[in-house]
Amino acid sequence: MSCRSEAIARIREGVESLAKLADLAEGADKADKHAECSGYLFQICTVGTALADFAGLRAEATDGEG
Repeated sequence: MSCRSEAIARIREGVESLAKLADLAEGADKADKHAECSGYLFQICTVGTALADFAGLRAEATDGEG
């Protein structure tokens, strides 16, 4: 697996995790579990930031590779 393929696979896993967290947050919101919903939203922000950082680092590392 190439470096780019590995990065894409990891990002895809992260996006799937974000979708699951969004579903959990939505369910908690509908159940009026505000603290639980806030926890899921915080996790979404944390995972999103980590993905953005990872993608940026991978892009820098592979910049210029054919």
